Amino acid sequence: MPIFFQRRAENLKIQSANLKKFTTIPQNALRASLEVSYLIGKTMKPNTIGESLILPAATKMTSIMHGDKYGIELKTIPLSRDTVSRRISEMSRNIESEVIKRIQNPSVFALQLDETTDITKMSQLIAYVRFIFNEDITETYIYFYVAKVWKEKQLEKNIRNVTFDGTWLTRGHSSQIGVGCVIDLLTGFVMDFEIMSKHCIECEHAKSGLGENSAEFHVWYEGHISSCAINHVGSSCAMEQEAALKLWQRSEDSGKHINI
Repeated sequence: MPIFFQRRAENLKIQSANLKKFTTIPQNALRASLEVSYLIGKTMKPNTIGESLILPAATKMTSIMHGDKYGIELKTIPLSRDTVSRRISEMSRNIESEVIKRIQNPSVFALQLDETTDITKMSQLIAYVRFIFNEDITETYIYFYVAKVWKEKQLEKNIRNVTFDGTWLTRGHSSQIGVGCVIDLLTGFVMDFEIMSKHCIECEHAKSGLGENSAEFHVWYEGHISSCAINHVGSSCAMEQEAALKLWQRSEDSGKHINI
């Protein structure tokens, strides 16, 4: 019996040594894991690429160039999918906290929001910040949100999540024609648009031929007013707001509710 327990004790020592050997990761391997995980996250590659491609390729190249001994050492670098995902999350949280600290120090900073839709038809909101750090202007984003909007749910409730934008025919604030568009965030398609105009070519021709103050022109205008292209009176800058209001009222009248 004492021999049995002695052998068991020796086996436990060997297993403990082996376990310590495999669970203790060299400092250089940890640094390499962090650097590779950073590159994977920066290039937006799948987290599985570290274990499936990068590590085997690096091991093969090192074995060819410097021998199998050095190639085998690379296998101690942890690059599994979960490890890469965890390291990217840790680095993201660290970067976010550092940016927030740097924003709090300067007396002024600029914040900009922008929305877009990715190839999977998911709406996204990004927040950019610009501030002064070490006497240099630094720009980065501090917030990223993906709105998971399901098309089936929207169709059932007859509700659309949209964005609105307006533009003008010519630059400046004196354009005679402008247009406003409502864009579906889920599909990226233009759902509706409204053309705003302060100019009608038919009216110009009638004024030139009949005279603006003539009785003939007023009689002609009474029959033309329903089809006149002029639908905006005021500044060109106000075209965008008026177009948005008309589009929203039109969607309510048709029973298609929109969230801008």
